[in-house]
Formats: sequence, C-alpha cells, structure tokens
Amino acid sequence: MAGERASVPTLLTPFAEVRARRSATQRALRMLRRNRLGLLGAGILSIVVLAAILAPFLTPYDPMTGDITKRLTCPVLTRCPSFMPGATPVRGTLDHPLGTDQLGRDIFSRIVYGARVSLIVGLAAVLLGAGFGSTLGLVSGYYGGRIDALIMRIGELFLAFPYLLLAIAIVAVLGGGLLNVIIVLAIATWVPYARIMRGSVLSAKEQEYVIAARAIGVRDLALLFKHVAPNCITPIIVFGTFNVAAAIIAEAGLSFLGLGVGATRPTWGNMLADGRAYVATAWWLATFPGLAIMLTVLSINMIGDWLRDALDPHLRNIE
Repeated sequence: MAGERASVPTLLTPFAEVRARRSATQRALRMLRRNRLGLLGAGILSIVVLAAILAPFLTPYDPMTGDITKRLTCPVLTRCPSFMPGATPVRGTLDHPLGTDQLGRDIFSRIVYGARVSLIVGLAAVLLGAGFGSTLGLVSGYYGGRIDALIMRIGELFLAFPYLLLAIAIVAVLGGGLLNVIIVLAIATWVPYARIMRGSVLSAKEQEYVIAARAIGVRDLALLFKHVAPNCITPIIVFGTFNVAAAIIAEAGLSFLGLGVGATRPTWGNMLADGRAYVATAWWLATFPGLAIMLTVLSINMIGDWLRDALDPHLRNIE
C-alpha cells in the first residue's frame, strides 16, 4: 500500500505539468488580449508572414521581370512629376498599385517577395546564434573555471568589434548569398546569448532542485539540458524576439551596401539601394520598402514587449 501511495504523485505529475503549461499559455493569451500594442504587433506580423507564404498567389507580376515601357510608373492615385525623364505624366493605376521601379518591375511584387528573405534571414540567424551562444553560455556558467574564462574572453573579443563592421568583414571573407548572410549574422550575435544564459545558469545551479538532482546521480548532460536549460530559457526567448528585428535591419543594411543575398533576389535592402538615386523624383522606390521594414520591425518589437511581460514573473500581472 505504501508503494502504491508513493507512486500516485509520480503518475499524476505529467498531468500536473500539462495543466501548468496550459494555464501559463492561457494567462499569456489573456495578457495579449489586454495588451493592445502586442495584439496590434501580432496582427501586423501575421499579415507579413501570410503575404510571404502566399507570395505567388498575391503578386500579379514576376518580381525580377520588368517592362521598360512602364518604368517609373506612379503609385495609384498619384501623379508622376512631368520633369522626370522617361516617366509618364499620368496618374497611377491599379495595375501597379505601388508603382514600378527604374526597370519597370512591380514594387508591390518585389516587397512581398522581399518579406520572404527578411523573415528567413531574421528567424534563421536568431535560431542559429541563440542555439550556439546559449549552449556555450550553459557550459560556461555550469562548469566555470578555465572553460568559463576561455569562452568569455572569446566573447569579449567579438564584442570588441562593432556589430555591423564585424558582419561586413565576415561577408567580405565568406562572400554574399542567403546562407552566408545567415551564418554571418549568427556569428556576430552569439555573444549576448552566451552572456545572458551564463548569468541565468550561475543562479540556477545553486537552486535546490539542481543540488538534489546532482546528489541522486543525474549526469551533467541530462542535468544541463533537462533541468537547468528549461528554467533559464525565458530571457533567451525575449532577447531573441527583439534580435529578429535587429537581424532584419542588419540584412537590409548589408543588402543596401551590396553585401547581402545578392541582386538575384528581391530584398528590401536592395530596393532601398535602387531608390536612393530617385529619392527626389520617384519617392515611392525607397518609401514603400522602408515602410515595410519599419512596420515589420515595429511589430516584432511590440511582440517582444508582450513576451517580456508574459514570461517575466516579476512583471507578470497575475489575476
């Protein structure tokens, strides 16, 4: 009987964990409904993600194919300046609602396809950088000593170089391309994840549950990834969300400088670079991709603020 009574909590533990996770999710969703800025950010980002996924069905034109006879066509409901060489001094039409560029390519189609590149680079770079940096920070904070000193000194070496300058230097060595840009941004951003994880682990490894697990013989690898890491992942999630926005801006900056994914892919940075020569005459070439970057980054930052409030126990408003 005693053995049966002792086994009951063990059998009920998985169900208790499921209920706890479910209640935490419900609490986060209630906070999202109350947080109007977070809800607005989620709505904007959902539109951007859906547009990127459904790009072939939403865009009427090939983003890389232009019609030189329709170059610099104005956006709908606007009129092209008559002094613009090669431009038709008539109002824009619904055929090209956001106008065309200097090669006659549809701006709307290029913005929608450019969202794919920005989202892929932002998410992949953060996942790669967060995974690598968090693992090093986990090992550094748990073992300490020479391992900790070595990892932190290497991190400080990376922090000694400005972020964008370091990315430009690595791109100059590896070359452009989608995969290389992702690797570059991950290499340039792994240090903050390592430092954040290390700080969390230094506190977590002194907790009673870690000491108890170590006392009953749990191996270090299982202890790190099954017990310590799950309890230290919250600040990584919040910081990673904000860093997606930073990675999108960094990719746009590299593409603007001609060091991004290349001219064969429509990206918001490339569109800004193409439009800088027409800022005074064809304002829409740089305005619309700039607005796309601004709205996407703003929505991600709004979601990051909501996640911070929802996941931080000190800021959480429990009903």
